[in-house]
Amino acid sequence: MNPKENGRGLLTYIRDDLKYNLISEESITEIQQLEIKLAGSTLTVVNMYRSPRSCDENNAKINEYLKNIGRSRKKFIVVGDFNYPDIDWEVARATGEAESNEWRFLEAVKDSFMEQHVKTPTRSARNNRPSLLDLMLTHSSLKPKRIDHCAPLGKGDHVMTKTSFALTVGTDIKYRRNYRKSNFKAIRKYLKSKLDTNSTVTQNVNEKWELFRDTIQTAVENHVPLTKITRGEKSRLPLDSATREAIKQKKKTWKQFIKENSDWSYREYARRRNMVRKLTRKRQHEKEQTVAAVCKSNPKAFWSFVNQKTKTRETIPDLEREDGNTTSCDYEKAETLSKFFASVFVHEEEPDWDIAVTNRDQIDDNINISTSEVLEQLKKLDDTKSPGYDGIHARVLLEAREKIAEYLTEIFNESWRTGTVPDDWRRANISAIYKKGPKKDAANYRPVSLTSVCCKVMEKFVRKHLMNHILTNDLISQKQYGFMTGRSTTLQLLRAMDDWTEALDKNNEVDIIYLDFKKAFDTVPHQRLFRVLHQLGIGG
Repeated sequence: MNPKENGRGLLTYIRDDLKYNLISEESITEIQQLEIKLAGSTLTVVNMYRSPRSCDENNAKINEYLKNIGRSRKKFIVVGDFNYPDIDWEVARATGEAESNEWRFLEAVKDSFMEQHVKTPTRSARNNRPSLLDLMLTHSSLKPKRIDHCAPLGKGDHVMTKTSFALTVGTDIKYRRNYRKSNFKAIRKYLKSKLDTNSTVTQNVNEKWELFRDTIQTAVENHVPLTKITRGEKSRLPLDSATREAIKQKKKTWKQFIKENSDWSYREYARRRNMVRKLTRKRQHEKEQTVAAVCKSNPKAFWSFVNQKTKTRETIPDLEREDGNTTSCDYEKAETLSKFFASVFVHEEEPDWDIAVTNRDQIDDNINISTSEVLEQLKKLDDTKSPGYDGIHARVLLEAREKIAEYLTEIFNESWRTGTVPDDWRRANISAIYKKGPKKDAANYRPVSLTSVCCKVMEKFVRKHLMNHILTNDLISQKQYGFMTGRSTTLQLLRAMDDWTEALDKNNEVDIIYLDFKKAFDTVPHQRLFRVLHQLGIGG
């Protein structure tokens, strides 16, 4: 689960696999709204806090809001601390004087056709009368299956209220391959018997690749088990037996305090509560120490932990289409994003200008990739990366590298000789990542592509060959640091700092210009790029 904050102190935790939208409501002081998509409908969940010192204007806005949401006849749940202790919800009457805030609020609830489901006190502090402050309001047609009152969280004095509703959220049960429990010995044996380079001499590169892909996928289906995806379990802190027992005793002493309402029972509850807090913080500290200890050797674990603490995962809301209407389903969202991503690419005809031709050495396009080179690259694969469109996981390629290296080498060399690539290498799984601005505007998302792992291996050989030509012929500036082996951004910064410091020591002026090209990779003019490459001797 991840917290969703409205910027004014209210937090809502929501399961990762639920599709929802955050709805803005600025008129009320502290309110948060989420619209959760159900099977065939939506559920509006409202989290609200009304301060005991809330002004009459804010109280009136809350009452009017409840009336509006009640008249809409939508499915909704309104929860929060409303701080109305003088309302008796058993008989739905306010004990205060007529026209008081309590009476007005109670009338608003009745006019909204709402039902209040919490009937027992939700705040029980020592030496104070228990009071019912935290409410749960729904339309009369939406009733909770059960409501449980648990011990407060931390040192708070409000009980934790848990409830469940019988709703169909429409989330499909999903499965994924569990590569940690794979039978790689059987996979290697199967691949050895099926992949034969001599039997594909007359096939083109796409036919060879399809045979390779289908063979890998069959081996995975037969020898890699499926595991049901459970959302949010990875981030849950595992508890040892001592901590679980302490939590159990805390709940027990809380029930005893509610029953007796004595100083002794409260002190015992507070002691147990502090013990649980100490144990859980100790466990959290141990986890953080473990992550910090391996941050250099395993940076992915470190950043995964950081992302759990800092990122929220929200679904893409309905987007505005070109005709001014909004999308109504995931398919329309995908089409809208696809059209926008395609629209920013530069499509140009053969340019009518020319680039001066220089007498540079031409790149040698008659190279041969060896099986040992492919095997070396397969050993370096990161098996934690996700597969691309073809579904071939890096873990399978890594574990079965001895059996597939020769066949994969034949595919790479055939691709190089013919200047063609398999169709799967031209496809990618694309995710839209929100950048900034209104979320309903498709222009505020950028695409991130997951391509074939085998294609990335082939790219390494292409890059190696290109860089050899470029460095041998001194075709790249010494001021180029990005994408260069042995030249990091840290070295670039040190060189820049050295130049600036020297200039300032000599009382010279330093002017710095930073450039950021919008959608640079999408807007590259390819025809002109080819002409520039040709000038550098890169072709064939």
